[in-house]
Amino acid sequence: MYEVGDRVESFRLLRECGRGSCGTVFLAENVVTGRRHALKVIPAGGGFSERELRGVMNYMEFCPRSDLMQITHAGRVDGGFYYVMDAADDLNGGNGEYLPDTLENRLKRDGRLSPSAALEMAEQVEKRLGFLHAHGVLHRDIKPANILYIRGEAVPGDIGLLAEDARATLAGTPGFISPEAAGGVRPFAPEDDFYALGKTLYCALTGYSPEKYPAFPPDLPLGECKAAIGLYNRWCAGQGARRRRAASPGNRRRAVVLAGVLAAVTVAVAVPVLRYVSGAPRMTATAALAEAERLTSADASPEEFARIRPLVEAERKRLFLERAERTTAAFNRPVTKDELERAARDPENHSANTEDFVRIRRSDAAGEAFDREHVDDPVIGYFETSRQVEAELNTLRHLATLPQLADADMSAQLNDFAASLAKLKELEKQLIRRFEVSRP
Repeated sequence: MYEVGDRVESFRLLRECGRGSCGTVFLAENVVTGRRHALKVIPAGGGFSERELRGVMNYMEFCPRSDLMQITHAGRVDGGFYYVMDAADDLNGGNGEYLPDTLENRLKRDGRLSPSAALEMAEQVEKRLGFLHAHGVLHRDIKPANILYIRGEAVPGDIGLLAEDARATLAGTPGFISPEAAGGVRPFAPEDDFYALGKTLYCALTGYSPEKYPAFPPDLPLGECKAAIGLYNRWCAGQGARRRRAASPGNRRRAVVLAGVLAAVTVAVAVPVLRYVSGAPRMTATAALAEAERLTSADASPEEFARIRPLVEAERKRLFLERAERTTAAFNRPVTKDELERAARDPENHSANTEDFVRIRRSDAAGEAFDREHVDDPVIGYFETSRQVEAELNTLRHLATLPQLADADMSAQLNDFAASLAKLKELEKQLIRRFEVSRP
């Protein structure tokens, strides 16, 4: 359709950066201003082009109020349409041919990121995904090729699969799609973007492909990686965005326990790392994993819970939508002069746009208020605990693969898992009592 050297209105195409079934991305120069941008040309026809056009139009409504990748212009051309966006930084630093600075290209060049760089990338993308989700939009294709570095910051790129939450269907790249979404257990949801981000962080930290999760390179220092490991295990267990509030005593204890294990192994402490708090015997990671899997199998959900599960899922969806409506309403409310003045004095305000800081702070506060109101709701508790159980089981699976921990005592991790599993079973009983009477 278009080739290097062609003109698209006032933009001259300098270099092809990527080509796919949905269109071609070029490095382009505005012949009037001399500035360089990325320009994507999408051929007309078929559902893909119309879907992408809808996504672009929706994205352009809110991206100027954010630190997302900016789309500055969109237009129609013969045989399709195009849009102009921020270009990724030049990974070659201006020495030689332009190479888009993407996470995929960094991994091709360096093999993997340092633990601190991988964690920084994930946290920057996490923040921007949260902004998308606050506007009811899902990305649906987070992966290393779609993480761009723009002015040194990691941002989600390639918005071609963006979809409104209510319209989102299965999309993405194999290896980065959650089992729940891929299996049709539920519609695509925000936690699926974070599942993909978890796999992306795993690839960035280890240099492995997503299919190798949770295998871990034996030469990586665990002490430096514990924060990133905890984060990608959380997201890959379907736990979604982290809540920006103080951790509960139980969560703090778990964090300290795992940090202690990793730190102890890193400095080669020869004594037992942890003690099973209930007095259970010392267990290696392999033995603890086997016992956790036995407990999981023995404590399968009762048949009564399977019968009322559709009602529980429906209530969960209702609560999720109510929370989203509250946070969106808080975000969209006009910003007052008094709010702007207070935000300008707020030491936590590091945003380039004070109005965005106010709106995001409001949206977070509305979500936290909703969470406080429903802190004892067994529906919310069930799904949070279910994800926690899965995360703890995944952690045991992960630790069992690490030769560095072959002799470490994992009885405390097993105890935490057993306690979480017991809590999950109690919540199932509460939900059976609550919903059995209303079951059709």
